[in-house]
Amino acid sequence: MAGVLHNALEVYWDNTLTPSRENEFPLAPHDEVMAGRVDAVRYKRQNRRLALKSWKVMVPELLGLSESAGFSEGPSRVQICGWGLGRDLEWIPKIVNAGFQVSVCDVSSVACTTCQIFLDRRGVGNVQVITSDLEQAWNNGSIHDEQVLVYYAGQFVQNQSEEEKDTAMEHFGSFLRIPTQNGLGRRVYLLHARGEDNPPDKVRWRNTIPYSDLELRAPLEKGFGGPVLMEVIARHRYYHQCYSFLRIGGAP
Repeated sequence: MAGVLHNALEVYWDNTLTPSRENEFPLAPHDEVMAGRVDAVRYKRQNRRLALKSWKVMVPELLGLSESAGFSEGPSRVQICGWGLGRDLEWIPKIVNAGFQVSVCDVSSVACTTCQIFLDRRGVGNVQVITSDLEQAWNNGSIHDEQVLVYYAGQFVQNQSEEEKDTAMEHFGSFLRIPTQNGLGRRVYLLHARGEDNPPDKVRWRNTIPYSDLELRAPLEKGFGGPVLMEVIARHRYYHQCYSFLRIGGAP
């Protein structure tokens, strides 16, 4: 059954990420597309703005960790949960050069292929690309939390069912508990459309679920076994949708 579900997910995301006559602008807001407010020029500009915003947020965050005392003792892996279109992940070559190891996990073979093309074009090695859904990768040992310093999940949680969201967030909470050799606290970063910022009278989603802070925090703290620090460190508007960059760590 797990294999059947994996195959169905892979086919769904392969189709979702591939441009076609029926899907001319992958991952563009469905309500904007239906209203005829998405064209090639605006779509490209919106994706570029998202790429630049993500770079401006994530590069200082991660370089700050790499410059911390003891960083070289490890762990130094950044685990990416979902490549998608890679719009928010152009910072990967920069952090590899700073000494991070990087692993990308995505259930879509289309996403993994485009990720590998991106890496090859930029001459980036030392990046693992895993074609798998996240839970399967945890269960089969493709991802080892002890080796991970940072999880980054961009526009990932909002595409999970409530049960899948709870499983992932509880796992992230358990991950934050694990001590590190270098004494640095493990972190989770989300790029997420929070319910608080996207009221239903303003934004109509197709399959996305804009989970609220409370809906994210409850399973996180269950996994962590207590309070966690969850901060909005930046916001970005993609068309009319509001996305937040969340930094999550264990409470001191």
